[in-house]
Amino acid sequence: MRKMRILVIVLLIILLALPLFAKRGRARTKWSPLTLSLYGGMEELLDESRYFIIGGDAILPIVTPFLFRVTFLRVNMPEGSTTINIATGFGGDIMYYWQVPMAFIPYAFGGLNFYNYSNAVSSSNLAVHLGAGGQMRGNFGLFVEGGLDFVSTSYDGTSDSNTPIFVHGGVRFPLFR
Repeated sequence: MRKMRILVIVLLIILLALPLFAKRGRARTKWSPLTLSLYGGMEELLDESRYFIIGGDAILPIVTPFLFRVTFLRVNMPEGSTTINIATGFGGDIMYYWQVPMAFIPYAFGGLNFYNYSNAVSSSNLAVHLGAGGQMRGNFGLFVEGGLDFVSTSYDGTSDSNTPIFVHGGVRFPLFR
């Protein structure tokens, strides 16, 4: 728990300090009406049960600099099993992009994810999703982001909660300009 608090404090300090290192002038980013995002990464970094993940998102502009991100594909690959979610739950984030003239665009996000699984045992996950990242400018925006989830899992009448830390990296490309 102490490591997680330190990570959150460091991320907040970095995000608040980024505008101090920007060039003078005003940067305005133009957003595509629909941007797709494909990524890979690691989940549960501070736990021995860490695992790989592959996913896909659709990103829609709301009002500059706010965007809405919806998860449409998620493949969890923990050791011994694979879970594939193709629009079988809801995962959505509100993203805030800082409008600073830098080589990359810093952003923060927060949202809610809900997934329901059914194998031999039915289970459901509800997670509050918080984090920050940076995206390169250009047509194909390479990005890296990290954060934490506050997860509550229910299965067979029992419930469990944890707070895993994650890191994702990938590419975003606009479908329309």
